[in-house]
Amino acid sequence: NRCYFTVVNGLLDDPLVPSTIITLGEQGVAEEFHPQTGIPTIVWLFPHHNRLYALAGEDDLYNGIYRFKENIEGYDAQYILGGGSEFGFAFSTNQLITASTKSDDDVFATSLTFFDSDLNFVPSYPYSSDYLLANSNATQTKVIAGFDKDNKTTIIQEFDSQNNLTITHIENFRFTQVITNPNIDDSFVVLGPPSAQPKIYSINEKPILNDLINGTWHDPQVPNQGLVVQKGRRNDGSEYVFTTLYTYDQGEPLWLAGVSDLKAEQQQLFISLFQYDGPQLFEYNITPNQEFFGELTLELLNCEQLKLTVNSEVHNKSLNLLRIDDTSFNHLCADISYLSLNQLNETSPGKKELTHE
Repeated sequence: NRCYFTVVNGLLDDPLVPSTIITLGEQGVAEEFHPQTGIPTIVWLFPHHNRLYALAGEDDLYNGIYRFKENIEGYDAQYILGGGSEFGFAFSTNQLITASTKSDDDVFATSLTFFDSDLNFVPSYPYSSDYLLANSNATQTKVIAGFDKDNKTTIIQEFDSQNNLTITHIENFRFTQVITNPNIDDSFVVLGPPSAQPKIYSINEKPILNDLINGTWHDPQVPNQGLVVQKGRRNDGSEYVFTTLYTYDQGEPLWLAGVSDLKAEQQQLFISLFQYDGPQLFEYNITPNQEFFGELTLELLNCEQLKLTVNSEVHNKSLNLLRIDDTSFNHLCADISYLSLNQLNETSPGKKELTHE
């Protein structure tokens, strides 16, 4: 509940003049400290888990991170970079401290390093870049993006609550901003090639059910059966999905249909299926006779794969559906609406997808 400022008395690169810390409390009263902390010139202050930390150094080399004691008089943890490297910035991203570092060998390229609350180094992917962003999502996982112009690759590093690391990369795209939604676990990014209009993408374990679900689907192992999905929008702006399932019941053709509201960020869709009949089956604005059949579950695995499950009193079946489409349009699905994130770490759990909102 306080604001902290660091003020350098004199030139920033003068190692003989210590930094002053000014705190501003809840009542707006400023207090000035010249503590004998043993910390050299401070260039960056940041909080982490209700403690105050500082980047500091001497002789124009800011190579240390220090954790202040709770009374700000002195420090009780530190980490000093070696080999002529120094810190550029540092901040808190959930359970870890994220800091950028650079060495004298390369003036432009920087890399990211990670520390726990006690300033113990946390191993990560050794990736250097001239373009770095970082943010955290609603869980204990953070999303770190670094773009390499030469390799045209963006690296994402994610840590779970146990500091286990997942590595992914995207080719030929760069992040322009990393943003998050505090109400859900997925992290969002604004991303796009410099020459194109940026689009909003979300990083999910599986694609969300958006326009990708539109179309005709079938299981090559199950002939003469399939699914037609049509996403629509009502006058009030709400979205829905209408499905028609073509299957068989004891050798006889069976057509089933259902409608379900479509909410944002859904990865699964549950639809009640009905059988329709009667003389007014195709009359405009009239609901024909309907009989409940069972529940349909749809889960989009990727741009070209849809998992279907039907559960009823007499039927329980699952189909692995593929899109029925002109193959000449496949590149549109891959390049515009859907991008795959390749896992670099073989121990990482599951494949991730990048889907266009």
